Amino acid sequence: MTMDARCKIHHVDERCCFATRDDVTVSVWRGIPTMDRIVAQRSVLERTLRLYDKVYSLTAIRASDMSMGQFSDDKMRVEFEKLSKLMDGSLVAHALVILGTGFIAATLRSVTVSLGMIMRSRVAGKSFDDVFAGSKWLVTQREGGPRAGEQEALDGLLRTVNAQLDSHVPSGAAAR
Repeated sequence: MTMDARCKIHHVDERCCFATRDDVTVSVWRGIPTMDRIVAQRSVLERTLRLYDKVYSLTAIRASDMSMGQFSDDKMRVEFEKLSKLMDGSLVAHALVILGTGFIAATLRSVTVSLGMIMRSRVAGKSFDDVFAGSKWLVTQREGGPRAGEQEALDGLLRTVNAQLDSHVPSGAAAR
């Protein structure tokens, strides 16, 4: 699988992958967010913010690999709030993709809608159930309009990220 030369995968393991293409960050979560994974994500965001004044972000969460217990971890909530503050003033648009059906996916969607209403952010945000729909919307949010070839490059990065994640998961087993 080939990837655009401006795309870079910064971290990948069996539960998450963080990548960039210029000023676009991509985070894909499959399973439990742990402190070391959040630190890895923060590193990617900080690196991107050092290079660009304005950034765009796509986060995908595979709900089938999550558990309800994860919603009550205050340490994780605080760390994600810190990530949000890090991006404050620089994040232009955020596409959130919740993959899956059922109670956990519905809960995640409900929580994200509620958080979006509470946040006093000027960030354009939208939720999706498909990563490619999310990336298509994200490139339309670019200040000055979409860049030539950006959609295809971002979709290629998303395919590569998912392939990288899949290569870390034993056949027939879900990442937990």
